[in-house]
Amino acid sequence: MPAGQRAKVTLAAYPFQKCGLLEGKVVGRSADAAEQTEAAKATGSTYAAPQVGLQGGDRTRRAEPDAAELREPQAHARHGGDDRDPPRQKDGDGVPVESSAACDERGGEGALRGRPPVEGRKSEDSAPRATRRFTDVVFSKDWTRPDLPPPTAAFSWLGVLAPHVLVASLLPLVLALGLPLDALDRWPWLMKLIKPVVAALPQILATAKATAFPQVALVVYCGVIAGFVIVALHALVTGLIVNYRPALIRYRALRHLTARQLLLYAALGPVITLGSLYVLLMMPGDPSFAEGLTTKSRIGLGLLSGVFGVWGCGLAFGGAPTLIRLFIDVYVRRGGDE
Repeated sequence: MPAGQRAKVTLAAYPFQKCGLLEGKVVGRSADAAEQTEAAKATGSTYAAPQVGLQGGDRTRRAEPDAAELREPQAHARHGGDDRDPPRQKDGDGVPVESSAACDERGGEGALRGRPPVEGRKSEDSAPRATRRFTDVVFSKDWTRPDLPPPTAAFSWLGVLAPHVLVASLLPLVLALGLPLDALDRWPWLMKLIKPVVAALPQILATAKATAFPQVALVVYCGVIAGFVIVALHALVTGLIVNYRPALIRYRALRHLTARQLLLYAALGPVITLGSLYVLLMMPGDPSFAEGLTTKSRIGLGLLSGVFGVWGCGLAFGGAPTLIRLFIDVYVRRGGDE
């Protein structure tokens, strides 16, 4: 490349941003010209950085190594005594890539000279994150990586076991175990409280009569509907608005769900949820493999209604919009790989 020729240099940007491009003109080149930088003098390193002069208007920029690399006393020895950077392999687009050993030494997969990995660039040795199994991510150290936002605490006000979520989920069990058999006859105000639900869903009355404790079951079924709405709203607001930004950053780094899995869960979640609630509330009796689970046992009715009907179905139904938004932001707008 002769002096005076126009040149372009790609600059590594921050994570989740596109790369920048610096345009300028070559003012000089030399294979041996190098001087010790201030960072090298401060650390006592003998490693010297190659100089590249680019002139863009009246400004000249010089490419220097990061201080993180100069902190390593063995940097010069690893290069075999050569003051220049060791040759790196390049991908199909001419972008330098590093081996897995170099990536581990520099603090993470795809990291270049201690910088965070740039989105869209992958090391040759790295496996696609989109193909990793969910269990591999959950039981690995990547789940608690310090460079990522921490997961939301389960028992916090924004977690899946928030206080109001637990109250709504335990309500059916408390009602099933605490109400007397003649609760509606003893407390007429309770019948007035559940009357709108019975009027909107009259089939619940037939399902409750199929149990050994019809009045208790009717109140429990109405509590399931109320608790389901509370938990679903909690999952919708926290997942789609409050916790969405940290979740997006973590998903882009971990890719614990593929694009197909996101679409599958987002599409089937509401369908399976509503179908399960219909079976629980609208179909009298129990299946043959669980005879008497909800029709003869108060504990079974309370546990199944609270854990499955309120907590599980509520989180699955309310979390579906978050999965759809993740798919759009990662794979549609950003052009992510499946």
